[in-house]
Amino acid sequence: MKVAVVLLKIIGIPVYLYLVMLLLDQIFDFEAAEKPALLIPATLVTYLDVFFFRRKGRKQD
Repeated sequence: MKVAVVLLKIIGIPVYLYLVMLLLDQIFDFEAAEKPALLIPATLVTYLDVFFFRRKGRKQD
């Protein structure tokens, strides 16, 4: 992967998840301590999916 794409994914994934968390906060009314407890594991699992599992399935040239 090119460096710019990797940097965009590293920055964009937490921002996207934070915006989704803001939408869900309106529905479920999360406490302040619950937001990082949900956001950090979701970010790490998404990083695993994007950088490890998806690349593993692709054929290397």
